[in-house]
Amino acid sequence: MSHFVPPVKDMIFVLDQFIGLDQLSNIRGFDEIDKEFLESIYDSASEIASEVIAPTNVDGDRIGVSLEKGKVSVPRGYKEAYAAYVSGGWPTLSCNPEFGGQGLPSLVSMPVNEMVMAANFSWAHLVLLTNSVVRAVGAHAEPSLKDLFLKKLIAGEYSGTMVLTEPQAGSDLSALNTSAVPNGDHYKITGQKIFITWGEHDLSENIIHMVLARLPDAPEGVKGISLFLVPKYLVNEDRSLGERNSLEAVS
Repeated sequence: MSHFVPPVKDMIFVLDQFIGLDQLSNIRGFDEIDKEFLESIYDSASEIASEVIAPTNVDGDRIGVSLEKGKVSVPRGYKEAYAAYVSGGWPTLSCNPEFGGQGLPSLVSMPVNEMVMAANFSWAHLVLLTNSVVRAVGAHAEPSLKDLFLKKLIAGEYSGTMVLTEPQAGSDLSALNTSAVPNGDHYKITGQKIFITWGEHDLSENIIHMVLARLPDAPEGVKGISLFLVPKYLVNEDRSLGERNSLEAVS
């Protein structure tokens, strides 16, 4: 089996010579970032990418995943890699410190993401999709939802997905039929989605789905689409897990 070696020196060269780290010191968030700082981060990221994540390609090909009664199980190597990634604090790099992130600029975390994607592209989607959910919730959710979900998502205890495509609509989001009906302090969502990357698995204790659906009075087309957070397990106000939601993976 070939050995994956991330091009750390090339990455630092690009950041230093083309972007110019010395010119970034006056920008908030960059004042303590220099070549030595980046080397310490990227050397560690290179190690987990090459020695922990890259080998999971073998299990992914030889073992794959299994679906039984709506539950998807992943290979053991995937679980070990995810546990190592989370315990190393890698999901927190560029996230908001208010919710447990390290607050580093995205310029610093992007090369780490590149290493992870190059090591195992399918595995990487798990952590990168979660990061997208973190960004969306952080930018647009109500404070109560931020308090309920962000710390767990940033810590890697929860993972996240984007639930967009439907069988009859394909990539045409204007044709989606999934409905969302107000029901007390939440919504009852009914519909079927397809092609949901990491839509079901046993790596994180909960999965937070970003679901596109229509309210009863929504106009036709893309202007009538709303975004909802749908957890695999309902989350109580004290952040403990409640009962399992009614969503299910069928294929």
